[in-house]
Amino acid sequence: MPYRLAITIAGAVSLGSFEAGVLYEVVDALGQHNQTAPPDERVYIDVLTGASAGGVTAAVTAQSLLYTAAQLADPYNNPFYNSWVVSLDINGLLPLGRSESADQSIFSSDYVNSLARQFLLGRYAQSPPPPVSHPALNPSGSVRLGLTLSNLNGVDFARPLLSGGTFNYTQFQDQIEFSLDATTDQSVTWTRIAYAAVACGAFPFAFRPGKLTRDIKDYTSQFVAPWPAPNRDFTYSDGGIFQNQPLGLAKKFVDSLDKHQNSDSRSYLFVSPRPVNPTLSTISADKAVFKLMLGALVNAIYNQAGFQDWIEAETINDSLSLLNRRATELKRLFENDILKASDVQGLAGRLLDQFQLTRAGLDGARAQLRAQFSPEYTQLSATKGVPAADVWIDSVLILELAADLHEKDEMYIYQIASDPKDLAGAGFFAFLGFLYRGFRDHDYDLGRQKAQSFLNLIDQISKGKLPKLRFTPKPIHPVQPTPPGGFTPAMIPKPNRKKLYEALSQAVDNALIQEGLTGLKSIVRKSIETFYTDGKIKQMLDL
Repeated sequence: MPYRLAITIAGAVSLGSFEAGVLYEVVDALGQHNQTAPPDERVYIDVLTGASAGGVTAAVTAQSLLYTAAQLADPYNNPFYNSWVVSLDINGLLPLGRSESADQSIFSSDYVNSLARQFLLGRYAQSPPPPVSHPALNPSGSVRLGLTLSNLNGVDFARPLLSGGTFNYTQFQDQIEFSLDATTDQSVTWTRIAYAAVACGAFPFAFRPGKLTRDIKDYTSQFVAPWPAPNRDFTYSDGGIFQNQPLGLAKKFVDSLDKHQNSDSRSYLFVSPRPVNPTLSTISADKAVFKLMLGALVNAIYNQAGFQDWIEAETINDSLSLLNRRATELKRLFENDILKASDVQGLAGRLLDQFQLTRAGLDGARAQLRAQFSPEYTQLSATKGVPAADVWIDSVLILELAADLHEKDEMYIYQIASDPKDLAGAGFFAFLGFLYRGFRDHDYDLGRQKAQSFLNLIDQISKGKLPKLRFTPKPIHPVQPTPPGGFTPAMIPKPNRKKLYEALSQAVDNALIQEGLTGLKSIVRKSIETFYTDGKIKQMLDL
């Protein structure tokens, strides 16, 4: 059967240009491959999830796959390149629009909204042309799209307690999910996606929060506290705050699509400017002064939130690997007559009864394991007979159920990332790319380069779990090697750096005024501004 690919795109700020280059290449390569490969060797995209900047790119990818394949012919004239490289520039982001308040954001959110209208809603300005789907789109013609959100209001939950009353809590990590196909090629659907994508990428303080109206049915937990009405407005900020690498959301979609079948043909691609590397802090208890403590806390909270889906995926993968080893050991016991079907069958049946599976559920679980361990089951059937092989399957099922691994699948996760020092726009908290198109062009091409290298070797990297791709990489503009001192703000035109400095100075001044540093206290405000904006920020921007 064909291969299926779920793609997760991390938050990136201006390094969304890198991710845009990666996604262009992945979609283009799979499209070329699927047009010439035998049906069983084709690779289709059916799931897209994203956080922050990655959510915007995921939405652009979904629309390109479903309806606008022809727009992806040119690597330097397509929605990925035109949105992230051509358009997201300091000269659009600053100054703020007339109706925008400098108390709410540093950059123009109105401008970002206009880009969302251009790249996600432009198709619906008039009657849309007939959709043209991309060869990388799965044959069902549908895509699951998920965007992470940080809900600043929070959603209340209430769990009943055995002693009476409820345990109440509020969850701020949020997400929004879409099931898209030919029937969703309409303005009403994509207007909602556009608003969600902008809210998903609303980096705190840089952009103002977004408003979304949610239906209580969006929250499937039985413990959601009642709402006054079925619909409710929430205020959202950058989804990467709590969930920057939403692999878990991708797995949720996959489970609903695959029903835990054919997991060997399912893969996950994680796209991020930076690789998932250890971030061990060097802080020690005897040197934990306030400044170091604050930095260590921010680092710990951010990475715990960002990597939680990775942690869960790897924990399950480790448990499944252990289960597979135990299954092999059990098979060896049956092969060596240490265990015999006649001795184990009755006990296995009684143990399975304790899990209270329905007959259909039990038959399905057995069939799933027979498919998963097909070579081993066939071999044991041939040497010891079908009854022994069936009892072995039941024994493995008992282990699986006892370890709570039933309907959990190993996730084959591959990554396309870069060394941070090679990214031109990585400086100043990854905002430098917004200041200079040359940096965004560099990072887009670097993303294309990294993706082409990965895709050319995908069969080897995946150890045969994905086929060798039949595609011809399109030319890439020469990528500037990383300078000995790295990419620095001094390489950016000075007027662009000055424009950001002035916006940051105004933002700091507004924040301090909001804290009451006016009148006689203005001396304190000016002292802080002299130290931070005239000192630190100028130094960081090389002004």
